[in-house]
Amino acid sequence: MLISLAALIALGSPSSDFPNPKRAEADLVAGTPVYVRSSGVVGPGPLSPRYDPEFGLPIEDTGCIAVGDDEYNGIVRKWIGAHGLPKNSMKPRFVTLEVAQEAMKHGKKVKVGKSVTLEGGWTVAMDAQTLSITAKGAEKPAIQLWAALPSALVSIRGTRAFVQVDERSETPILHLDLEESAFLQRLLPKRK
Repeated sequence: MLISLAALIALGSPSSDFPNPKRAEADLVAGTPVYVRSSGVVGPGPLSPRYDPEFGLPIEDTGCIAVGDDEYNGIVRKWIGAHGLPKNSMKPRFVTLEVAQEAMKHGKKVKVGKSVTLEGGWTVAMDAQTLSITAKGAEKPAIQLWAALPSALVSIRGTRAFVQVDERSETPILHLDLEESAFLQRLLPKRK
């Protein structure tokens, strides 16, 4: 009994807006549905996508509590089937692997301790832990990624940044939205 109580206190209890049918319906009416998932105690990592790949909805991570996830997502999925993507979907901003690979042909390499300036005046800099992308004249980076690698290949096209954290063909290309300051997708090259 004491162990169960201690576990409940440590993990917390669901909040009033915890995923449920009423919340799903309210989110859909407001045009702000999410994709609910439970990642476990650790939660998502720094390079975890912030949008689900199927519908492009923001991911709401409920930690280790999975109550209501499937029910909420099912209501949202059914609504999308009938009405199409909601206004908060980022799916229209996703790109294909081919588009990313084409952009990477024009990328510049940045090494730890160095910076490069790319199209539109964006500055890309790397230190031992992070890769930062900063708009021209801005004081703070629009995007910061944990990198901890010696170099990265970066390309910027409009408001889209593509980052390949290593130059091997099997390394993922990360697609970032500079306007939304968000990591959208991880594009993995197809295996031959």
